[in-house]
Amino acid sequence: MKKRVLLFFFLTVNLFAFSQCHEIFVSVSGTGSGVENDPAGLDSAMLIAVPGDVLKLDTGTYVLDNSIQLKDSITIEGGYISASNWKKTSLSGATTIHRSNANSQAISVWSQTVAISGSKVSSFRLQDLTISTENTNQLSMSTYGIHLDSCSNYNIVRCQINTGLAGNGAIGTTSSGTGGAGGGGNGGAGGSSNQGCNANGGNGSSGSAGSGGTSGGSGGAGANGQGCNIFGCNAGPESGNNGSTGSAGNDGTDASTTAPQSTLSFPFFIPNGQSANGTDGNGGGGGGGGGGMSKGTDCTCGYFGTGNGGNGGNGGNGGLAGTGGYGAGGSFGIYLTDNVSGNIQDVYIHLNGTATGGSAGVGQPGSSGSSGGGSQNAGCGGSSANSGSGGSGGNGGAGGDGQPGADGLNIKISINGVSPMITQGDSIVSLASGSNNPIDFDLLNQPQLVISNGICANQDMNFTSDTIVDWDFGLNANNPNQTGQNVSVQYTQTGRHDVLSSGTNYSGFVNVPFETTVAYAGSDSLLCDSTSSELVGNLASNDYGTWTSLGTASINDSSSNYTFVSGLVVGDNLFVWTISSSCCPSSSDTVNVILSNSSQSTIADTALDTYTLNGQNYTQTGTYTQVIANSSGCDSTITLNLIINHTEINEESIFPFNLYPNPASDKINLTSNMKVSESSKIKLFDLSGALVKEIKSSEEIDVSYLNNGVYYLEITNNKIVYRKRFIKLK
Repeated sequence: MKKRVLLFFFLTVNLFAFSQCHEIFVSVSGTGSGVENDPAGLDSAMLIAVPGDVLKLDTGTYVLDNSIQLKDSITIEGGYISASNWKKTSLSGATTIHRSNANSQAISVWSQTVAISGSKVSSFRLQDLTISTENTNQLSMSTYGIHLDSCSNYNIVRCQINTGLAGNGAIGTTSSGTGGAGGGGNGGAGGSSNQGCNANGGNGSSGSAGSGGTSGGSGGAGANGQGCNIFGCNAGPESGNNGSTGSAGNDGTDASTTAPQSTLSFPFFIPNGQSANGTDGNGGGGGGGGGGMSKGTDCTCGYFGTGNGGNGGNGGNGGLAGTGGYGAGGSFGIYLTDNVSGNIQDVYIHLNGTATGGSAGVGQPGSSGSSGGGSQNAGCGGSSANSGSGGSGGNGGAGGDGQPGADGLNIKISINGVSPMITQGDSIVSLASGSNNPIDFDLLNQPQLVISNGICANQDMNFTSDTIVDWDFGLNANNPNQTGQNVSVQYTQTGRHDVLSSGTNYSGFVNVPFETTVAYAGSDSLLCDSTSSELVGNLASNDYGTWTSLGTASINDSSSNYTFVSGLVVGDNLFVWTISSSCCPSSSDTVNVILSNSSQSTIADTALDTYTLNGQNYTQTGTYTQVIANSSGCDSTITLNLIINHTEINEESIFPFNLYPNPASDKINLTSNMKVSESSKIKLFDLSGALVKEIKSSEEIDVSYLNNGVYYLEITNNKIVYRKRFIKLK
């Protein structure tokens, strides 16, 4: 119980360590928690993987004695190089998952091995992997690179699949020795002998047929005895006939020499069973018995020996038939049964040959029939005769040969159900139910690319090629088209991205699952006559934000995007809004709260007729107030204590002079229809009433040297003072 608790704690802690970013780092010798500097083994990584996780496999070969069981919404991706900060290479074969032939699974009476297996799972991805299986070590054993049953929405991209050789079929039986099938017939009995005048020997009996065989041999005829005459009984002996040989048994029938063909079956392939057997050979017939002899009756002969015919020999047994060979196992790259939907793209499937069906057993030869019994002599004196010998038994027929076993299957993609979408390079390949052997994508000869391990949008990712190439990173990159051997790019959108390198497509090679929220601390602001303010940063989506003061001001809640600050000092007050992420680089932005104070001033002044301050004209004595922005942008309040002096002029005569142009820049002209006395005077005053210049000529007056502003011409003629205002502009 204690061990179970510790295991649960271990898995929980380690799952928390990388659940934020859904990355599990895996190496061939890994025993750790699955983070970059402490990778896990493949078995433990699969155990703790949850939906959304990406298993990043280090380069090398992972030898498995059991199948990988897929889970919903996980990605197994190869090509990562732990020794180079987990950069990723496109090199085919860099990461290999190799299934040994140990721990085979029994289906019916047959065995099989599977490298990667999925049943009723969805939304998983296999990317940039080499998947191989070892040659089988059992007869009729099958092997599968990938086996999927009732799966959906899967992706198999840029994978090389290399299946081992399936098991050959078992050989049919060829029995040792001869005979052993249909029994041979029994030989017939020999005929008896007889003595005396007209005494005939008995006929031999016929042999019987063997089991399933042909007839036995016929028995030999007995001898006919000689008759007696008036001169006495002196009949001589006569020989009996031999029994005939039994017929040979018929040979068994050979099975067809053409092996049957294997057919696909689902959800797993079941090899053909045993092919047809030959039939047994038939037994030979027994030999016929020999005929009995007829003894003589010579009066001087006292010999009464036996002259019976010999028994027939037994027939030989038929030979046992050879049995049929057994069907071979199958080798399959991808085996799909009852799947709903999926995508296969840019794969290379290598098959190592077709397993051979078991050869047929050879029929056994029949045994030979035995020889018949020998003849006997029972003659007397100079007269001699033999009984007939038994006929030999017939030989047994040979057993028939069996039929060879069916060869196995060797198929790249086998389908029962909905065919997945498959794209090989620029071509969409149609797959059909049953066997499919599409043209491979040339993964093996693609130039090698290496990319840095970046997973976030708007984060620099570095790409390296073997040579200088033209790059196309697609519409979701900030600098999609570049040329070089080493380039950098940022993706602006999350998801899988293709990379095109000098016309060669690397499908789904880049994975960008996360997007950092770009920090925005708000606009700089001006604060007048207060030491507290508010900060408003943007919300951190799925991340967290923190305010930092770069001065002495205090922040009320540094973890809230909306907060108050106090203790501001006059001048710049800088605050940094940082959005941090456990998966992506942090993003920061700085805002400046400028503190200033309002100002007040008083102006006391005297002017002639009119006074202008900040564009405002005043013509009467009094106290006036203006509010304008000071140099820092805050309010500046100006109090104007003004005295206006008015010059006494003629409120009855109209100014009798024509002054033009007005405004003037260089010169003004002064003309009049009235008579001007020689004692007339012309003076130039500024707006404050100060004398600028006395003018001698009244026709053309130079004003080019004057600053822009309002001026007065004062003309005294015949003791009457006339005054006219004009404006000087550059």
